Amino acid sequence: MIKSTRRKKTNNFKLYVQRSIRQMRLEKKLTQKQLAEKLGVDQASVSNYESGKTEMTCTQLFELFLIFGKDLSNVFDLKNSNIEDVPIEEQKKE
Repeated sequence: MIKSTRRKKTNNFKLYVQRSIRQMRLEKKLTQKQLAEKLGVDQASVSNYESGKTEMTCTQLFELFLIFGKDLSNVFDLKNSNIEDVPIEEQKKE
C-alpha cells in the first residue's frame, strides 16, 4: 500500500512538472523551439517534456528554473498542489 501511495504521488508530481513547464513557457511567450534553444535541446524534446513522454534530468530542470528566473522553493508549490510527502516513518517500513 505504501508503494502504491508513493507511486501515485510520484506520478502526480510528474504531471505537475509537465504542466508547469508549459505554463511557464507560455507565460514568457516562448515557443517550444525558443525554449529548446535556451535549453540546448531540440523542439521535439521540449514537446516530449511537456507531454510526459520524456523526463527532464535534474540538471535540465534546474536550468529551466534559471531560464525562467524562478526560485526553486516556489516553482513547485507542493503544499498547494495535490502532491503530499510520504511521512518518513512510512518510508522506513518499506
